[in-house]
Amino acid sequence: MAAVYSFSILPAFATTPSFHQNSERLVTNTSPAALSTTSPTKTAVETATGTMAETMTVTVTVTAAPGGGDTGLPTTSIVGIALGSAAAAVALTLCAIALLYLKRRRLHPTDPDASSDTSPEIFVPETSTRELGPDNGFTGLPTCLLLDGRSCSEIEFELGAITWCHFQSHVRTFYHLDNVSVTPSTLHASLRKLHLTDATCHMIARLAIDPKTRYLTIRHLLARVIFSNLDTHNITSLSLLPPTVKELFLSRATFRVDGRPPRFETAVRSWHRITALLLHENPPSREFFKPPPSVKSQIDELATVLQESLVHFVRKDNDDQHDHLTFIIERSVKLGYEVYAHPNEWEFIFPEDEEALFVTPGLNLITDDRGVPHDPPFVALDPEIVAIKDARN
Repeated sequence: MAAVYSFSILPAFATTPSFHQNSERLVTNTSPAALSTTSPTKTAVETATGTMAETMTVTVTVTAAPGGGDTGLPTTSIVGIALGSAAAAVALTLCAIALLYLKRRRLHPTDPDASSDTSPEIFVPETSTRELGPDNGFTGLPTCLLLDGRSCSEIEFELGAITWCHFQSHVRTFYHLDNVSVTPSTLHASLRKLHLTDATCHMIARLAIDPKTRYLTIRHLLARVIFSNLDTHNITSLSLLPPTVKELFLSRATFRVDGRPPRFETAVRSWHRITALLLHENPPSREFFKPPPSVKSQIDELATVLQESLVHFVRKDNDDQHDHLTFIIERSVKLGYEVYAHPNEWEFIFPEDEEALFVTPGLNLITDDRGVPHDPPFVALDPEIVAIKDARN
């Protein structure tokens, strides 16, 4: 004879009708097609839950041995064994669920973009207006692209040496103080070819004809014409700057307009430095930018136009005047190219004064060596000015 004992060891929440209905659907009504659309972990959890629901309802059947024999175990022991087996099954099921979940976490780590709560914080440094703002002339321009440059004091000294030593020596050696037959109008016409203003041409023509102010006027003419054609802020067809720079400025009207936007000025300054590096004969050395051989034709062109105005005052017994004029232009161009490619932005100063003439142009420092503009520009060298009345005494 068989005795049947039924025990229900489900937890309290599992005794509700909804739990039994869900368990039956999970175990008996779940098709393979439906399971394929869920994740492995979710499927395992649902299956294990269903299994647990089945396992935790234990039916103990005690069958009597044939012939009226006995198994030798009391009924309470059999019930204890059944309960112990059910508890072990529940523990193993929970362990299996935990192992599957941990394995999936290792194989499929959480996508950092899937949830903003678990995403690591990304540090974004604050933008520095000093480094990236429109005032910075070297925006996006690494310092490794900049050539080396002389110190400010060396540039000032070299400019003074050229104008006081070379220009003054050239004037006193090759020009006379005799009266000349050239008229102011004739001299004015030749001076206009140098792209000087009408007022400047009138003053130079008048003072050059006067023997008392001739030397001062010729020194002034040389300083103005040569260094204005080495200044990036005043480019004409006689410019002594690299042909690439000259052609671009002359081809774009926006380059010749006063009051250009700050961003445009920043772009032009950066372009100057990059052009100097690309035109350098040995860029890795980062040495001073030396004039390329192509500038020789530009020097000869400027010397020829200058000679049309100076020829009226050249000594008759000296045939080396034109060659020496070319030499002092070449010496000035060497300094001018260093200023052009310098990490700082420079600008020559050409003061206008009806009572005085400058013999050495001044120098404004527009930016520092990082490209940050000085506001207002820093006067690195004042122009050397000589009063006209002093020259006549």
